[in-house]
Amino acid sequence: MKIVTYDTKKRKRVCEFLLKGNTKTEAEIKFGIPRQTIHRWSKRYDGTRESLVDKPRKPKWHPKACTQSEIELVKKAWREYGCWGGDYVYGILFRERGFKRKQSTMYKILNKYGLNKKKSKISKRENKPYDTAKYPGQKLQMDVKYVPKGVVGRDDKGKKYYQYTIIDEATGIRYLEWYEKIGKINTCFFVTNAMKFYPFRLCEIQTDNGSEFVNEDVERVLKSRNIRHKRIKPATPRHNGKVERSHRVDGKYFYDGTFCETFEELKEQGKAWNEEYNNMYMKKFNWLSPNEVYKIYRQKPKKPIKKRNLRVELLKKAA
Repeated sequence: MKIVTYDTKKRKRVCEFLLKGNTKTEAEIKFGIPRQTIHRWSKRYDGTRESLVDKPRKPKWHPKACTQSEIELVKKAWREYGCWGGDYVYGILFRERGFKRKQSTMYKILNKYGLNKKKSKISKRENKPYDTAKYPGQKLQMDVKYVPKGVVGRDDKGKKYYQYTIIDEATGIRYLEWYEKIGKINTCFFVTNAMKFYPFRLCEIQTDNGSEFVNEDVERVLKSRNIRHKRIKPATPRHNGKVERSHRVDGKYFYDGTFCETFEELKEQGKAWNEEYNNMYMKKFNWLSPNEVYKIYRQKPKKPIKKRNLRVELLKKAA
């Protein structure tokens, strides 16, 4: 259907024609414009062209619009947890505060009130599809992170500390330990303790090609426990993306706001942080925590873990 529009100049001519005593039927014949349109123009004409400009058709109110209480709920949650990022804030709103709208709605509210600072888009690398694990223990990623300087205060200057991390690909449950040295002996200790921590059997561990992972002692320990050791290609940390991402979360939400007097205090706070991480609501699991994902999996152990099968409602059945 072809839509015809008229500028305000022509609309004014039509209205002036009516003011001279002519009828709307005569105006319709002369200008070729429907009588309903002529009637609408003449009704709002006040002698200026501005009065004939089309008004926006966008409704001033919508029945499904966010209520003021929902807006205040989002604003309050953002002030409390905004430093943790949008995904974390939405997880709190959705799981604990009864906010049932989509995450995009939350961002619209934040943008409208200037609470969310927009970041410039960064072009991302186009990675090949990754076939992640579907069962707990099927594949885990392991890596080492340097503890940032200034986290441990009273110890000698220049002393380095290391965080060993292992994360299960399917459930997202991870285990952390801290050491004063990096090497094959501590790696063996860490793997042994990780096996005691996880409630399921470990089948495969994926690492980079660091000397702390690639040596005879580590291979012997893994082989004795029937665990396969997979090494990624050199200079490709993105292949260990899940553990690298968790390290980025550690740096932003744990180390940036942590100061410990001693190394022992760091290990205590780190243990509490890891427990908090395993109970954190995550977007990739439909706002379930890693521990809740494993809890749902135990209902049907033969069913693979997939995002479309993870729902908050299933927790009631698992209880």
